[in-house]
Amino acid sequence: MVLKVLHPYLDEGKVAFVAIANKSFDAANANRMICIYRSLSSEDDQKTLAYGCLGLSIGYEQENVSRNLDKIIYGLCKGYRRVLSSEGIPKIFHDRDFIYMLRELRFELPTTITNDEETSIGIIKPISLLRALEENFNGIKRNEFKELVEIFFKAVQEESANFSLPIEARQRNDYRDIPTTLRDSMKLDSKRRRLYGRYKLVIDESEDESAINLLLQTGILDSDPTRTSIFRMSDFPDDINNELRNVEVLSTIKLCMETGRTIVMINTSRIHGSLYDVFNQNFSIMATGDTRKIFSKVAIGPKTIDVAVHEDFQCIIHVKRSEFESIPAPFLSRFQKYSLSINDFYRIRLHKLPGIEQDIMKNVEEKVSSFIEHFGRNYFHGLNESTLYSCLLSLIKIHENEEHSLLSIHQHYTQLTVRLKSFIEQNPTNTEQCLVRFVLSKLVQLVSPESIILKLPVFEEKVKQWLCNLYFQHQEHFNFGNFIEQLVSKQFLNIDNDLRPSSEHQMVQNSLHTTTKVIIFTRTSSYVIGLNAKSKNELFTTNNNDDETSNYSRQIDIINLNTIENSVELYDRFNTYTEDTNKTVLMVIIDGRNGQQRSHIPFVRQLIDKTESSYNTNHCSEPKYFLVLVHSSTQDLYHQSCFPSIFLHNWEFYFFDTCTPGSAFHLQKMLRIILSSSLDDQQSPNVDNVLCDLNILFEDSLWDFCSRIQLLLPELSENMFKNTKAHEFYKRQTNTMRRVKCFKHILQQSRQLQKHILDIYHKYLLRKENSSKKIYNLIQKISKDILCGQRFDGLIDSIQSQTRNSFTNFVSNIFKFIVNDYGLETLPKLSAHNKIYDSLLNLIDYQSFSVDDDNDIFSSSTTRGIFQLSSHYSCIPQTPLYYLLHQRVKKHADNITETVAHELVKHQDNEDDLRRDYYDAPPQVTTANYNNANETEIAQYTFEQYRVKLIVSILNDNVLTGAICQHIVHSYSTDLIRTFCSIAENNFDYDLTQCQQAVDFVSRWLLLIDDKDRQSLESYPNKDVWHLANVCTSFEYEQNDLISMYSAFRIISLISPANSSHDHLFDEEHITRSKLREKFFYSIFNYLWENLNRLNTNDDTWIYAYTFISKYYPSEKVLRSLQLSEIKNRIEFMNLAYLIFLNDTLVKPHELISILLKEINFTWSSVCLKLLPTITDIIGRYLETKNIANSTLFIDLQQWTLTILKSTKQPSQQDIYFLFKYIDQSTCRLSLQMKQYLFDELINICLQLEDRKKKCF
Repeated sequence: MVLKVLHPYLDEGKVAFVAIANKSFDAANANRMICIYRSLSSEDDQKTLAYGCLGLSIGYEQENVSRNLDKIIYGLCKGYRRVLSSEGIPKIFHDRDFIYMLRELRFELPTTITNDEETSIGIIKPISLLRALEENFNGIKRNEFKELVEIFFKAVQEESANFSLPIEARQRNDYRDIPTTLRDSMKLDSKRRRLYGRYKLVIDESEDESAINLLLQTGILDSDPTRTSIFRMSDFPDDINNELRNVEVLSTIKLCMETGRTIVMINTSRIHGSLYDVFNQNFSIMATGDTRKIFSKVAIGPKTIDVAVHEDFQCIIHVKRSEFESIPAPFLSRFQKYSLSINDFYRIRLHKLPGIEQDIMKNVEEKVSSFIEHFGRNYFHGLNESTLYSCLLSLIKIHENEEHSLLSIHQHYTQLTVRLKSFIEQNPTNTEQCLVRFVLSKLVQLVSPESIILKLPVFEEKVKQWLCNLYFQHQEHFNFGNFIEQLVSKQFLNIDNDLRPSSEHQMVQNSLHTTTKVIIFTRTSSYVIGLNAKSKNELFTTNNNDDETSNYSRQIDIINLNTIENSVELYDRFNTYTEDTNKTVLMVIIDGRNGQQRSHIPFVRQLIDKTESSYNTNHCSEPKYFLVLVHSSTQDLYHQSCFPSIFLHNWEFYFFDTCTPGSAFHLQKMLRIILSSSLDDQQSPNVDNVLCDLNILFEDSLWDFCSRIQLLLPELSENMFKNTKAHEFYKRQTNTMRRVKCFKHILQQSRQLQKHILDIYHKYLLRKENSSKKIYNLIQKISKDILCGQRFDGLIDSIQSQTRNSFTNFVSNIFKFIVNDYGLETLPKLSAHNKIYDSLLNLIDYQSFSVDDDNDIFSSSTTRGIFQLSSHYSCIPQTPLYYLLHQRVKKHADNITETVAHELVKHQDNEDDLRRDYYDAPPQVTTANYNNANETEIAQYTFEQYRVKLIVSILNDNVLTGAICQHIVHSYSTDLIRTFCSIAENNFDYDLTQCQQAVDFVSRWLLLIDDKDRQSLESYPNKDVWHLANVCTSFEYEQNDLISMYSAFRIISLISPANSSHDHLFDEEHITRSKLREKFFYSIFNYLWENLNRLNTNDDTWIYAYTFISKYYPSEKVLRSLQLSEIKNRIEFMNLAYLIFLNDTLVKPHELISILLKEINFTWSSVCLKLLPTITDIIGRYLETKNIANSTLFIDLQQWTLTILKSTKQPSQQDIYFLFKYIDQSTCRLSLQMKQYLFDELINICLQLEDRKKKCF
């Protein structure tokens, strides 16, 4: 169709036109001209050609050339024809290859000058023919080339029987390897190169352009940029038809031709047409004197210009093996062809190793190859013939003196693989085993999890164990955020073999390399397709901007190749990344489903190599990292490879089952539990402390739970919550969407809680009958479906869809227990106490909401019931799951109490009928006070014995023991006081701050111990259990003192806020519980007494003060203490003042109290009963003065007197006799009925005292 514009001129015949084409014209063009077809060369043509190339003529042959040379030439022509017709030799050779082979042989022909000064030409040597074939008929596989050589030699031998390689040469294997052949050809001097040298065509078997890098690395190509220039053209849409870019490249090539540089052309087919004269070496020579210049035509744009070609100029065209078949033979014939594979370079290095190390490497290659075949080659993503040899090649080191040796195993570790040290060096002295494991660990990086699971049964148990351990424990294939964290982490060395010698540890540290370039294969997902600068934040979970982990997302720059239209734009993005000091990771997203984007991978790799080398060489301490994420559909993963996995030039390759953040975490853990169940738990490393986003994983559970809750708890005021999100969650007006957001925000601050919930879910599954087998069968079935094409999702997504309902229902039920009693308020506060979550969550009875289905282990309830949220307390407990914890502890205490009560019923034979009043502690079944001579167990049941029983009972409860720690003991003590004293709080005006201060004070006191308890504490290894039992026992025995201390603290805070702080009481070193309690009560009563006159002038303060005095008295045991006994009589008088204040017949009760205080003049030694006559007289006069008749005040006075007597365990007989005498006096103001009643009560008290004395004897 291109010639159509010439049809008018061809039809008229006025313009001379000659066209040369590789193929026949169509009829429309052919019938307008004379077509001359060049037929295939005949035998005579080839013979004539051969003589001409060798510089001989047919006529001259008979006279000066030996008959043997003639036969050899015939044989070469015959061999060439056989090669062209051979089925086993690729059809890539042309006459030009045969011509240049003959020209090389001509140069190698020995010539001599005869006596008559004529030139005598010698014979062609077999070795010369072999070298010429290596130079001109290469570019095919090694076995094919050997067949080609045999064809030529056999054809020549048929004409000349003696033509063969010497036996020594055949034994020595004189075949050169391809790199050596290329090296020798590149070193030809200009004269030889001009006569028979051609430019080079390198056929890369690796498919990833590794051949060029290896040529530079081995010195075949000079790595000096002033001597070698590499031209790599892109296939971006805007670049393909960009003539300006083509002219740019051609201009640079022109400069290289003039200066004698070697050029390497990669993916430059678009400009090959401009360089045909150069490739053909169609040079024109201009010589003036001693100077000689070579010119060739180059088409630059629409113009063709003559370009000077330097004598040292060389050109290498790079093509992939997969592209080779589509290249026309005439183009191929212009070049010397060399097929380069990584295997070629590996074999060169292998043969230079010492004999022992050669044997090791051969065994390693054999074992790894066997593993690949056993596992299945198609299951390794990106695996080709070069992958294994790239791993083996990297094991060999070339020293400065060109000696070769194996690298030490320590020199192979990077920040990504150092965690494999214990796996690789299971037996450090066995070098072969270490190398095998190292190479296998590289290859396993390319395998999908479903392939691992499916192939496990084909291995023996030992191999199965370490394969699972390697893949699921030591390598990362599921969590992309965690992988990036490992990649950029500066804490490289994290070896779990702490017992290794420090010298070896330091050796690993010093030899540790940094991986900065990684290609990751994964499945296509909506998340990966939409991955950009905004969505990258979802790779990590933390919202704490000060946390190091939260910086990772800000350090990532993402380039989605879908948005790139040309190479200039891509260059600019790379330059922007290198100039940004805040960015450390560049992620390039490539859609492997798109053939156009797949073709960009080599260009992107080359750009990464160049950028990484130039930047990191100058910034070793702060390197830049590069990730290439290639995603493909599940259907394509096992049928075509996007890019070969070649572990050279510091590139690493991994397969990821999913890149969606968080979705893989608990399923990955499930795989670890099931697949490594036979491993020793101590050998399995703790890999749960990983960086992952659990928010997505819990998303369904949050919505399910929040949509099913019904709030039955009271709505507390906002000031009771320190977490505003928690308060909003518990508000009845909050809708479901907002409630989910609040809950999610709180969970983000309690990340460890989410992980522990996952742990419990997995343990819950494993407790089911045959659970391991059922889960494994499920995972294996899913894996098989994926590999068979019946599922298009990855393993993680497939399992997640299978377990979604079970997991969501399980987590929702756990949320119910956590959220009850305003539990969301306490979760963020315990984020630093990660270890307690697991044990606390074990307090939940999971069987209460589990569903047992033998056929489906992941079955869940089909009905979605309502979660009724309630509160057991009027306050907010600070201990997570406080209700469950308290009920568990209380159950142990109640069991002990029930046992003691049962025994008390049988042994109760001595009951004290004295009335208990405000001096006595409330009746406790555990406080038995027997003094029987037989000293039964019940008689001996003291405070200490109760505590011992409780400690033993708690220690037998593994769940409760595991939940107890110092922090829990403290918070439990605080919540115990807070909930117990909430009833007393109703007597005060609510003040959250004062209430909390009182709770904290009493709780701190409750945690103290007495000197007599220290020995008991030291005798128990578990100090936390002892403290918890001590707190519970104190709560059982000293409830009256607890409520008294709390009320006293609140009263003082209300009466005198300036004196409300009692923290100084704890400042004393080694302060004991008894001593602090004594000091506290003494200070309280002393303050009330000293301020009695001021207090009784204000009704409110009076009520608070005397409510405590009358109602919240400490126990008699406390009041008998040294300091309190001194003011006991003052306390009794204050109680009388309280009765006076409550009397309805008095208008101004505080006036009477003031008179009593003034006239009585209390001292330390004053006894209230002895002052009764004086008090009665003062009250009587006051009533007469105020004209108050029928007052009941004397009845209160009488009751007060009896209360004093009955509240004392051992009333003084002297005080009783004093009262007898007083009521018998005529001056006593009490009425006759009151005297009679008082007399009867005193007689009863005396009789009871006598009975008590008799029982004691």
